[in-house]
Amino acid sequence: MKVADEATAGWWELVLGSDAGTEAARAVLGGGKVGYGVATDGEVTTAAVRGALVDGWLHVGRLAVRPEHRRRGLASALMAALGSWGVEQGAGSAVLQVAEGNSGALALYAGLGYAPHHRYRYWVPAPGSCEDSTS
Repeated sequence: MKVADEATAGWWELVLGSDAGTEAARAVLGGGKVGYGVATDGEVTTAAVRGALVDGWLHVGRLAVRPEHRRRGLASALMAALGSWGVEQGAGSAVLQVAEGNSGALALYAGLGYAPHHRYRYWVPAPGSCEDSTS
């Protein structure tokens, strides 16, 4: 496990697939103090995570493990590596978001000591209320 200041090609591919490394993705995921965690098996990136340091908080996101490599402890090990990186960078706390229906991630994060704090609600324009043809 390692956490680097730059995302590898394998990190981009695993986390974003076909959108890997686009200018827009790099702009959104690359600003500020960011650490890109990766686990590899030879040349293959098997797991990836992103951490951003903001005002003493480590914001964790984009955790992904290839399906054929799941249930081997990679996500836990990667979270530990990212947590250590965050502490080295000055983080005193960590935060992450996870979808309510993602039972695997919820179990992982609960096992790592994370607990729910609050929930989000997403609002979108009502159908036909925008000039955008999709609504």
